Amino acid sequence: MKTIKKYEIRSSRIQVGEMEQPYCAAFNAPVDVINAARSILSGEDQEVFLVFLLDTKNKVLGYQEVARGAVEGCLVDPRVVFRAAVVLGASGVILCHCHPSGDPDPSTEDITLTKRMMYVGDLLGVQVLDHIVFGSTGGKYVSLSERGFIKEVRAT
Repeated sequence: MKTIKKYEIRSSRIQVGEMEQPYCAAFNAPVDVINAARSILSGEDQEVFLVFLLDTKNKVLGYQEVARGAVEGCLVDPRVVFRAAVVLGASGVILCHCHPSGDPDPSTEDITLTKRMMYVGDLLGVQVLDHIVFGSTGGKYVSLSERGFIKEVRAT
């Protein structure tokens, strides 16, 4: 007689930060995201990747740090990026990360990652609304949506 192994399924609570006022309002422009992200990431000396979770009216449901890396970058896993969005029923996300060098120009890897996240988001029904890269100093930022990199992608 064969034995059947028992598998334990554990559900883990996803920790999603609730934003305090005035950032609980809807994000209407990239500068709104920058203000929120700066308050969360001020003083970071390494690359940190955040995902902001939004409802259908772009009201912020919360945010989550999904990756932390070294000065030269960090690994971002799509499963981690979209896990909280699926659990909370978010209809959209805004990706955001800082460049500790202070230069907000997106790298080739940033653009490739954005396209990958857009594809995965389309499969899950969660729209990637923007990916914002900002320098840790000087207040400079780049919105990939404003630069035309965020476009509708359809999974085939």
